[in-house]
Amino acid sequence: MVETALAAELTEWLGYEPGQVQPGSNARNGTTPTTLHSDIGDVRLEVPRDRAGTLEPVVVPSTPAA
Repeated sequence: MVETALAAELTEWLGYEPGQVQPGSNARNGTTPTTLHSDIGDVRLEVPRDRAGTLEPVVVPSTPAA
């Protein structure tokens, strides 16, 4: 469910659905594995990324909030 939310966040960020023609130079660029530490234990996630590396996910931030 978290990976689905992350994918939706990337779609919103890029402005187009997967499989559509990209309107600009930025595009989907695979995923990066990460581990989410939770109350029920560690959960392995595949976080989608964009080519430009400009997306800062809100659902699962890349760095913990201070």
